[in-house]
Amino acid sequence: MDEKRRFHSVRLEKDKCKACTNCLKRCPTEAIRVRGGRAHIIDERCIDCGECIRVCEYHAKIAVTDPLSSISQFKYKIALPAPSLYGQFKNLRSIAQVLTGLKHMGFDEVFEVARGADVVTRAIREKLRQPDLPRPLISAACPCAPDPGALPGSDRPHCGHPPAHGGGGADRQAGVRPQA
Repeated sequence: MDEKRRFHSVRLEKDKCKACTNCLKRCPTEAIRVRGGRAHIIDERCIDCGECIRVCEYHAKIAVTDPLSSISQFKYKIALPAPSLYGQFKNLRSIAQVLTGLKHMGFDEVFEVARGADVVTRAIREKLRQPDLPRPLISAACPCAPDPGALPGSDRPHCGHPPAHGGGGADRQAGVRPQA
């Protein structure tokens, strides 16, 4: 096992933690434990999804970010905005405004994550048409540990995410059950 500590963008401010267990209950990978009256994040399980940050009423979880100026240390700068970025802007008339803005901020290229996801989804669908593939097939589209109780054909997604996220979407439609 790798003994090096992993870097995570989610940090716990232990003095703010009240051991309420909101984060523990909502973590999709069960990466949080409460010990000694405080939450602890298990490095090996944390996927940096930020759900714990979102649900913590005490603001004990924070996102660690780099200043924008840190991009200047790279020769070629590429921005990969996720669809969730666009929801941060009120009255956004066009996604192009955000993409252009990123270029004006100093990025050399901007590629939408959603476009890459579309390409991968099409490739997965094509691959799933092959009849002799070893089963089960596991999708990397969803980084969550799937619910082992979810069965193909059930209405429950394999993880806590909606099918559009990858939480049982293409895999469930093809009758493929991911493993935890």
